[in-house]
Amino acid sequence: IKALQKQLMTEWKELGKIKPEKHSEFWTKFQAMLKAASNQSRGAQQHRKASAEEALKRKRAMLDELQKLSDELEPRVNLNQVRKEWKTSGFVPREMNQELNDTFYQVTSLLSEKVFLAQLVNKKADKGISEEEKGKLRIKLLYDLLNRDLGELQTFEENVEKFNTSKGLDNLLEQKLLQQKRKVQIKRDLLEQLKKA
Repeated sequence: IKALQKQLMTEWKELGKIKPEKHSEFWTKFQAMLKAASNQSRGAQQHRKASAEEALKRKRAMLDELQKLSDELEPRVNLNQVRKEWKTSGFVPREMNQELNDTFYQVTSLLSEKVFLAQLVNKKADKGISEEEKGKLRIKLLYDLLNRDLGELQTFEENVEKFNTSKGLDNLLEQKLLQQKRKVQIKRDLLEQLKKA
């Protein structure tokens, strides 16, 4: 708004001289317009700040809930709904945005693995299986999934080395590689959690 005010002042000066009796009338109106615009801008900034604080509270509360759910062996959660709520929960200050999004990605990825693993266990488990046997089956299935992901990661790394790619494609491959590494790490973290349970 300050740049606009400066521009308007410059334009005002360039308009040339007018009769003194009209000058003060126009000058008063012009000053009132500038003051009103400045007040409106200040009000909008305060509203944005309040909205950002509210969004930050909402996102932190969501993360707390998700962290509690991630402690459960078989969490019941609709991740599509959670992701939609996260996207519509508002904007937070830029300096906190990356950290919040990384934490959200981490916890929802872990929950996604747990939900998938629970479905797999329920599908593969015999009727009347004990909780102990179910726990062993869960770990065995997770080892299988982890080994599959490790194989995919190794193949992907070998293939990336063979490519001589443009910068845009390099970034895309780098993102894909990072995503595959995260999948492996999340399964390793989950495996540690299951072994301690």
